Amino acid sequence: MSGGIIRALAWSVAAVALLAAGWHLLGKVDYDTQPTAEVPSRPTVLPVNEADQALQEGLQWAQAHNTTQHSECKDALGVGLRAAGCHRHVTAQKIIPPLVRDGLTLPRTVDCVAAVHAHYEPQLQDMAEQGDHHAASVWARKAVDPLVRQCNNIDNLRILRDVHEPLGRLNIILARVRVGQSLSEADLVRLRREYPEVERFRQDPMRTNYLATAENLFALMGGRQKVFPLALPGTAREEQCAALAQQLAGIKKAFHQRLEGLAPNASAASTAASSSLTVANTQNASQDQILTNWARTEETRFCRIKQFALENPQ
Repeated sequence: MSGGIIRALAWSVAAVALLAAGWHLLGKVDYDTQPTAEVPSRPTVLPVNEADQALQEGLQWAQAHNTTQHSECKDALGVGLRAAGCHRHVTAQKIIPPLVRDGLTLPRTVDCVAAVHAHYEPQLQDMAEQGDHHAASVWARKAVDPLVRQCNNIDNLRILRDVHEPLGRLNIILARVRVGQSLSEADLVRLRREYPEVERFRQDPMRTNYLATAENLFALMGGRQKVFPLALPGTAREEQCAALAQQLAGIKKAFHQRLEGLAPNASAASTAASSSLTVANTQNASQDQILTNWARTEETRFCRIKQFALENPQ
């Protein structure tokens, strides 16, 4: 028993002595004079990316030779990264219209489809010129076709506003005419505005129904001229406008000649107009008033026919 205690005390004394010796040795170490690992410096020349360098060389070659065709890149550089850089330069020179998908800017399906093709056709043509017909077909299938299907929704929604609702109003008007009622001026104005819009709409069963209903209405009213009195049959609208323009020019010329003849002094153009009006009011006011009203009526009639011709192309 006493021997075990003595051995334990001996081991404790030895451990304390070792710890004291260790701390003594650590205290003598000079850390400031010990060698440290050297930090490597950054290289002065960055490594060259050979792929980027080849693309840049092809781009510079195309710029130097003013290359505008993909065939020139292929003939001069063959295939590879330098040729790819040349192709990139040619593609960058192509003018590609932006993709417009605004419902206000493109109110009809045909306009939307035309805008989609205008944006993607140059890109697909560029791919085909590079010989990448597979990429062109993939782009056409995954990019162009979905947008065209979305464009169809424009008319599918617009037909409710531009054809379905006018058709309901037209049926009401037709029912009133069949019982002998006459149309109000507001009904005629609305019909003159809505009929050309429906007529310009794409082929659709609802559009066909509207036009057939309108023909029945015109027949009950005594002809189309009862609704559209300015649409004279048998004469091209361009000829009507030209003839009316010539007639209107003659009317204006006669009117100004009449005023100049009534003016005592027509030396200055500005004073002639005012003095002519004064003389017209005092000497022959009734005739001049009739002539003025005539000119205004013919000019208004000409403007209405011209507007109708623009809205209803043959």
